[in-house]
Amino acid sequence: SLGLDTTALAEHAALCEASAATACLVAVGGHVVQEWTAPDYRYGPFLGLASATKSLTALLAGVLVGEGRLEGVDATVAGHLPAWTAGAEAGVTLRHLLTMTAGLGRLRPPESVLAAPNTSAFVLRLGLEAMPGERWAYSNEGAQLLSPLLERAAGMPLAAYVRERLFDPIGARSLRFDVDEYGTTVTFGGAEGTVRDVARVAQLVL
Repeated sequence: SLGLDTTALAEHAALCEASAATACLVAVGGHVVQEWTAPDYRYGPFLGLASATKSLTALLAGVLVGEGRLEGVDATVAGHLPAWTAGAEAGVTLRHLLTMTAGLGRLRPPESVLAAPNTSAFVLRLGLEAMPGERWAYSNEGAQLLSPLLERAAGMPLAAYVRERLFDPIGARSLRFDVDEYGTTVTFGGAEGTVRDVARVAQLVL
């Protein structure tokens, strides 16, 4: 009734099953037309979003810019997070952090933020390996630097702010950011929610 190619949908479902995916969902015009979950998935309805969390963090940055709590993506990190002195010296901007061009190197466990109990303290100690804008490097640490920056701009705990300003307004009530043992919202990964609520975010972006 929606004019979709049912053969293509069947091929998509087969691809989901063959690819070791956890869950797949297709929604068109606000209608769920296909939903699949791996039969051996035993962790309940909540899915770990891994680095897709970074996209939620970027949306949150956009909300803060839209509300005037951040002056724009070219605002300097030092202007909101003076404790990160390396960023102050180099003129790192919010755009640099969002696009992974801040000059941070790629760290891997156990030397990375993934192994740090206090994620904010860890990333605030980091230095740069290159000048901002000089090169691209995948950086969980750069994405985590957004946590204290965005929280300061929000003026309240970031996990609560994202619920109030982003998740609840679109009805994505299962979505949540992880919080480390020191109370810092984790913005590089760790968010979770149902696949249908992830689709609500996709619909918002669309």
